[in-house]
Amino acid sequence: MSIEEDHRASIKTAEKSSMTIPHTHLMLHHGVLDAHTAKYKFPGSGTQEDPYIVGWVENDPRNPLHFNDSRKWLWSLLMALATMAVALTTSAYTAPAKELKADFGISQEVFELGLSLFVLGFAVGPIFWAPLSEIAILSGTMCILVAIIVPETYGPFLLKRRAQALSKLTGDVHVSKLNKNELEPTLRAKLKIALSRPWLMLFHEPIVLILTVYLALLYGTVIAPIPAIDDSVADGNQLYMFFGAFPIVYQTHRGWSEGISGLSFCGIALGILLGILYMFPENTRYQKIVDRNEETPETRLPPSIVGSIAIPISIFWFAWSNSPTVHWIVSIAAQVPFGFGFVLVYISVQEYLVDAYTVYAASVLAANTIFRSAFGAVFPLFTNVGSLLSTFIDSVTDGRNV
Repeated sequence: MSIEEDHRASIKTAEKSSMTIPHTHLMLHHGVLDAHTAKYKFPGSGTQEDPYIVGWVENDPRNPLHFNDSRKWLWSLLMALATMAVALTTSAYTAPAKELKADFGISQEVFELGLSLFVLGFAVGPIFWAPLSEIAILSGTMCILVAIIVPETYGPFLLKRRAQALSKLTGDVHVSKLNKNELEPTLRAKLKIALSRPWLMLFHEPIVLILTVYLALLYGTVIAPIPAIDDSVADGNQLYMFFGAFPIVYQTHRGWSEGISGLSFCGIALGILLGILYMFPENTRYQKIVDRNEETPETRLPPSIVGSIAIPISIFWFAWSNSPTVHWIVSIAAQVPFGFGFVLVYISVQEYLVDAYTVYAASVLAANTIFRSAFGAVFPLFTNVGSLLSTFIDSVTDGRNV
């Protein structure tokens, strides 16, 4: 939507006295104004030397933080489902592994390369798209429901467009309070910032690098998608990671069918559910700290401590209980701490990074995603001779298990 169109929509909306904004205006006019905002006296004189400093006003209907809970939940759910849909497509590639390799006459390495390139897309995308959210909006890549229902909620961008709309409406000079001391960068400067900032954040901020490496290890060595197995896994020539061990444990050694072995992930699912439930009282704890004005970004991290303990417990428990001589429910139960711990670690680390880097959070998360996805993409290509997990399991069970 152009600035001129935003301006016309702002004039039309400003003539109304209602404190609500129609959904179509939320979606299409990022600088939309209601009557109260259009008449609000912002600090400043409206000149080039002393412009009006535009921010949120009391009971601001366009402030994303003021949307009701039902809207927030709906939009969050849609975004979560869209993200999950992307993740689930990896299984669509790996499930027919035997058939694909047979039809195209390709080796296991070539097949894994296709999966690696898919995961690599998660790393390449944020380099271009995520940092741009700090200077512009990028849409069109989400599913239709998200595109229709979820409006722009990035505060700095909304305030910038509001300032532009007010300048058009009144003829005075308005600037966002977040940009009052900044000159409008050129397109070349914008691109330079957008493409370089994630890397600068990654390698110049030690905490970003440490947390990113930790999540990359979890993603690449434990939860990265693994190609479907074939008969050669029994010889130890395939990738043995946590999820990759499931079909080996339940299909190869327990004789379960592909359909039934899919139920072996129920332990992980239960753990994830428990992790989500754990975050509700955790959010209550955090809100109490916020009410006392004592919150810091580090206040977000206690759940990650619990999760970082639960994850290795789960892996060791699974390794020691997956023999066919041990009842299957024991190894299924061993997965629960992993799903629980991963949710706690992932959510709390992401929240910490957002709170710590605020307006630069998109670049920080982009750096995190780039490194994590690149690790997950490359790891399967050079670890097909076995992993520490399989070596450990073999050593403690004398080769009787995976």
